[in-house]
Amino acid sequence: MGQIDFPVKYGTIRLRQLPRPDGKYREDRSVTLEVTVDAYISTSIIRWSGVDSANNEVATVTMYGKRSVQVVIFPAPDQIPTPTPSYAGQTRLAFVTDRESTWKVYLMQMDGLNQTSLTSEDAESQNPAWSPDAGKIAFDSNRNGNREIYVSNEDGTGATNLTKNPNSDTWPVWSPDGERIAFSSRRDGSGNIYVMNADGTEQTRLTDDPGEDIFPTWSADGNRLAFASRRDGQYEIYSMTAFGNDVTRLTIIQVAGTGNALAPAWSPDGKMIAFQWDKDGNNEIYVMDADGNNQKRLTANTADDITPSWSPDGSKIAFASRRDGNYEIYIMRANGSEQLNVTNDPSQDLWPRWSIGDMIEPN
Repeated sequence: MGQIDFPVKYGTIRLRQLPRPDGKYREDRSVTLEVTVDAYISTSIIRWSGVDSANNEVATVTMYGKRSVQVVIFPAPDQIPTPTPSYAGQTRLAFVTDRESTWKVYLMQMDGLNQTSLTSEDAESQNPAWSPDAGKIAFDSNRNGNREIYVSNEDGTGATNLTKNPNSDTWPVWSPDGERIAFSSRRDGSGNIYVMNADGTEQTRLTDDPGEDIFPTWSADGNRLAFASRRDGQYEIYSMTAFGNDVTRLTIIQVAGTGNALAPAWSPDGKMIAFQWDKDGNNEIYVMDADGNNQKRLTANTADDITPSWSPDGSKIAFASRRDGNYEIYIMRANGSEQLNVTNDPSQDLWPRWSIGDMIEPN
């Protein structure tokens, strides 16, 4: 039995058999396998057995206890099968990048493949948010001179200005039923949380505080919104009803002026909120119960980790990290393990947001 631990994407990898507890290899020899991975594997344990290096046997590699692929002993790569993956409604990530000299919204598969531009305007476009059916994307853009909320089709066509206000409107987020969009606006002086119908009508202010309210996120049932606010001196995470009532502070920074909690993201089951917090000197990704209890740090890196986003099934969190010298999009398990860079680009990649979709395993 062999085992290797690391994240795997498409491509060919080489694995070496691990020794037995007595330090020897199975049948007293080292075995090297070459594996073609035909689909993105989001967890990172690969085990294999039943190989015979003398006869170039075809073996079965079981990936994470639920999928298997055929492998052969290296150096016989011509025998490695190369199945073609097929996808229907695959989960995708939207993110923001400056790789075209100005901030644009890009899309990619959850494994980092097929990174393509959604917005083609020369103006900046940021803060993407998928509609619940993944058919549309909301974002903010200054293409008309000031930041407004736009909605386009998922391929970037048909972009429509929803807010049409001379002041800054940013950070859109769809309600779970797709009927409303919450956002932050400075139209009344300081930033406050607003909500509107998905077609831009009935724009209504929910908060009224001079301390700057930003980064709204909906609960799974659509009954509450979490957001970041500076109303108590530094940014902290709050929640309120979808009508702006029952405002409750969820994070409590013990020393005034030290640390900011920002970018809350409600989990798909409504039980947890992920957020960024620089309480330990740099931004890290945290999670807490929806009532603010059981706050737990998921990342532990000397560089900033920011803007978390839950996968539709709640098993993973995407975020942006500067640990490689520039911001890249990473994906990790919801418990903080197996952190994987999926953009791998020298530009700045930020603000990941998941779409809804199901990946079909290759045949």
